[in-house]
Formats: sequence, structure tokens, C-alpha cells
Amino acid sequence: MTPNATRSVHTPSHTAVDARQDFSDLAERLCARDPARRRDPELVTQALVHHHLDGWNPTRIANELNKSRSTISRILSDAATFSTPQKNNR
Repeated sequence: MTPNATRSVHTPSHTAVDARQDFSDLAERLCARDPARRRDPELVTQALVHHHLDGWNPTRIANELNKSRSTISRILSDAATFSTPQKNNR
């Protein structure tokens, strides 16, 4: 390493933690709409985080979470009907 080179260390910011909490809250509300409670809030949270924070498409999310692409697409579509808290604060 050269004397002027700096090393970058990635530390998760509080905003990433806050965003995950926002997605977790959204997942809870989304799952509560289904009286049969067929969706797992943690799965919905993971799908939302991967899509919105990691930039993954539904196919990649489905493969990683071992769910069908249709299931993930429905989750993302249903979640789009809700406003996230971040959007309401602007």
C-alpha cells in the first residue's frame, strides 16, 4: 500500500438500520391485511430489503429466498400499495 493510500471500511449506517425497520413495519402491515396470515413478515421484509436496498430483481430474490418469482412479484406489488414512512416525511 502506498503512503497516501487510504483504506475504506464499510460500516452500516443508521439509515440502513432505520430503512430495514421501515420495511419490517411495512411487512407487518402487509401481512396483517391477510386474515389467513399466509405470509411470513420476515420473508416479506427480506424481499423488500433485497429489492429496494440491494437493487435485486424479483427473479434473483426468488432464487435466493427459495420462493417462486410470482410470489415475490405479488409481495412487491402489494407493498407498492402502501406508502413508506420515508415518503410521508418529505
